[in-house]
Amino acid sequence: MKTSAFLIAALALTASVESQANGGIDLKQIIKQGVDKGMGKEPASATANGGGTQAGAATGRTMPASLLSSGGPDIAGIRVGLTANEARQAVQKLNPGYKFIPIIQHGSKREIGFQASVGVGRGDPKGADFFSVLFNEGGTVWAIKRDQSLPPDRAILKDTLVQSLKTKYDQPGGQVKYRDKITVNMAWVYDMAGKQIASFSTGFNYTPCPEVPYSRYSPVSDNMNVYDEYAPTCAMTITIDTSALRTGNPDMLDRYAVQIVAPPLQHDVGTLNAEAAAREQQKKNLENTVRDNKPQL
Repeated sequence: MKTSAFLIAALALTASVESQANGGIDLKQIIKQGVDKGMGKEPASATANGGGTQAGAATGRTMPASLLSSGGPDIAGIRVGLTANEARQAVQKLNPGYKFIPIIQHGSKREIGFQASVGVGRGDPKGADFFSVLFNEGGTVWAIKRDQSLPPDRAILKDTLVQSLKTKYDQPGGQVKYRDKITVNMAWVYDMAGKQIASFSTGFNYTPCPEVPYSRYSPVSDNMNVYDEYAPTCAMTITIDTSALRTGNPDMLDRYAVQIVAPPLQHDVGTLNAEAAAREQQKKNLENTVRDNKPQL
């Protein structure tokens, strides 16, 4: 039998629809979901149905199939590799109370994702839940993040959250390097063969996901930041962020967030090439239109 900490392994990523719609989190329902999961009663989750693998190939760097399969890393059953429409439907199903707004690329009118939210922000006394999704030019999801804040009386014990995260994300046979055993500093990186290394951050020695010099780390939504370029050796990163702002006790967390990023899916090469060809053709058409025009001298 699993202990209660294991039974709520889905805690970091799953909350009941009814309670989230009202800005709160129902721990009884979470525990029930954990028990159901342990009994093999998995809830239906979004799947790419093979579309994710095709999307990975379209970027010029193929994602490891293990990271895009139904057993790959997810947040509440939602994964990278889905289409934008699949992700939107899955997020809406996760919490019908979500309010959706588009994420627009800075300096352009291109929609690059969406943010779904309940609550007015991290300081909402009833709790808040933000789910951000980014998709590339071809409409394939490449980054997701869920950021949840809790009222102090529903705070999560640090050890419970850590065990839940380990249970969900530690890959059997994966490496563990420099993991901090005292705090909640945890991250997971994957190389292009799909091999996982768990550590305290993505920037440890020998990481396949080193920071690219001069790559900007910019906000794209209220609760999500991404780099504009990632290392070509990096297939995926999973990072967490926690705080105890309202409890004042580092062992009682009132906010936790999980973010998954798949750099090979960040851009769709086919779409970018088609857009560049269309611009070049438009330029040539305009030149042909004015070719016979003569100056008035």
